[in-house]
Formats: sequence, structure tokens, C-alpha cells
Amino acid sequence: MKILHLTASHRWTGAAEPAARLAAAQTKLGVEVLYSMTTGHSFEREATALGVAVTDEVEFQRSYLPHRKFRDLRNLRRLIDTQRPDIVHAHLTHDHTLAAIAIGAQGALKPLLVRTYHREASPRRDMISRWIARRTAGAMTVSAALAAQVREAFHFPEERVMVARGTVDNVRFAPSDRGGAMRERWGIPKDAPVAGTISRLRVERGIAWLLDAAEDFLGSVPNGWLVICGRGNYQEEMKDRIAKHPHRERIHYAGYVSGSDLEDAYNAFDVSLLLRPGNDGACRGALEGMACGRPVIAGDVGALHDLIHGTERGWLVAEGDRTGLAEVVTRALSDLTESRRRGGIARSAMSEEFGEEALAREAIAFYERLLALGR
Repeated sequence: MKILHLTASHRWTGAAEPAARLAAAQTKLGVEVLYSMTTGHSFEREATALGVAVTDEVEFQRSYLPHRKFRDLRNLRRLIDTQRPDIVHAHLTHDHTLAAIAIGAQGALKPLLVRTYHREASPRRDMISRWIARRTAGAMTVSAALAAQVREAFHFPEERVMVARGTVDNVRFAPSDRGGAMRERWGIPKDAPVAGTISRLRVERGIAWLLDAAEDFLGSVPNGWLVICGRGNYQEEMKDRIAKHPHRERIHYAGYVSGSDLEDAYNAFDVSLLLRPGNDGACRGALEGMACGRPVIAGDVGALHDLIHGTERGWLVAEGDRTGLAEVVTRALSDLTESRRRGGIARSAMSEEFGEEALAREAIAFYERLLALGR
């Protein structure tokens, strides 16, 4: 089997990392994989470091200039014609659209087109989107709820849609004692109960909801702390809200964390929060926290629901429920023995079920099923 992955992006964010990690895991399994993206930037650097073979034949310029789109389409047709993949796997709407057109011109030796819907958002149902879907052999989604929406929107039979759960690097993200040093850097007592979130700082990620609830749970847990890590367009407003917060002395904004600081930050928390999915609908942040042995408090939506519902890996909270969120965080910070027990269950699940190789094998089996079904 030969797979051509497409992502019309240059940034190592959103769909880029899960897509590249899937391609890398498939490569390690001995499958021939080629990746086409906007080269020369962070996406290419990170994907290449993972061992993914990258081609620069298609620029994927997101431009409204018709000649650039036609050039990308021509180059994609040539790439498919020369490489002869069995599967073309698109990860964003732009590359999915170009692939649907390009494959239509390939004659009898057409590869099958697969699309992953990475964001927890209702699929577009306009005429163009339905036309593209008719030329798509199968779809992968980040949650069961989104899979149901895709099936309903595009009349895909059940066997042509796969829920692709998120994956996590269980070696990089693991329990460690380095969280203590991070707490010291932050000025937080080593024995204080800490709830923390690592998230893009946008209104839709639930940061305002969290700060509202913090008025209640920090009042109920007098030695408790809240740590917020990240950056985004809500950052300045959030900092202003923290400065005026009634418990501002126990809310720490740690800024953007990366590299080894990311793992250390998770290990500095007693419980991790991820309230709403972002561009990466598989909610990698929740998986990373769990891999570090931290239970997750999450909004009851999308992949977060799939990850926690019916398990003891953490707690789910109804969307926008300030009182419910405050009660759950209070319970988690007041009973650290129970939080650690749930964190241990979460770590075991990440090690056993959420490895990158497992998803790669499932995706390959899905491709094989689509090839057997035909168009």
C-alpha cells in the first residue's frame, strides 16, 4: 500500500501534528508514505524530524489568485500521476478540494480519497462540499458525535466512517518528579493542590468560564491554586481579569510552555483541565495530561466525552456550567488521594490504548476496507 498525505498548511498546529504523527507511525510499520504540505516552515521541519518523507512538489498557496490555484492543481495531478498512491489522505478543506478535482482527472488508475475531519465542528453542507464528499471514499473523525454528523450530512454508510481517537507519545509524556521544580519557578508551595490548564487562550476554549468558576473553587479550597498556560487573542483580557480576581494571589499565569517545560507543567498539576476542543479536535492536551498521570476535568463534548465518559480517567462537566465545574474542581483538589487514583487509571489507559502505532494500524485496516469496498 502507498499513501499520500495532504495538508495545505505550513504551521505546526491544529491538524498538522496529529496528521504527521499518523504518517510517521504508518512509515514505521513499513507502509510507503509520502507527505505533501506547504514546505519551508515549521510543519516540514517537525514532520521531517519524525521520519516522514516530504515532497515540495505542491506549494498549497492559500491564495485567491486563480493562476496559483491552477498551478497547485496541476502539480498535485502530476504528483498523483507519478507516485500512483493507493490512498490520498486529505486533512484540511483546501487540500481535500484540490484532491477531489485532481483525482477526477486520473483516469482508470484513481486512488481512493480519504478525509480526516480534525475539528469538532459540523461539516459544511453546501453544494460544493456535497460534491467533494461524493468523490470521497471514506472519512475519519475525532469523535463519535462528529462521525454521526458526517454520516448524516454526506450519506456515508457506517463502514466508510472511522472514529480516529487521539494519540500521545507515552515516552515523552510520563509521570515524573520534575513538577516540583516547576512549582518552585512559579512560586507555588510544593504541597498546595493545583489545578492547571494548558490551552490556546481564546474565548471559545472556556477560559472565561474557568475564571468564573475559580471564584467558587478557590474560595472552597483555601490553599488551592489555579495555573493557566498558553497564549492567544484572549490573553490580555484574561490577564486583566486575573488582576481583578478575588483570588488573584492564587492564580498564576505561566505564559506559553514548550519543550521539556510542557511535560514538567503537567507534572506540576494535581489535576489537568481542558474544557473545550480547539483546532485539534482529538484534544491532544487532555491525552498529554493523562499520560503524565493527571486526571482531566473536561467539558462534556466531542472527543472529550469519548475519552472520559464511562471511565474513571477524570470528570466531565456540562457545557458552561459554572457551579458544576466549581464543584468538580473543589472535589478533585480536596481529595488528592482520589485524584491520584484516577490519574493512575488515566496513565494506564494512555499506555495501553492511545499509542500512535495502534491508531496507525487501525487507519491502515480502514484503508484496506475501503479498497475492498471500492468506490
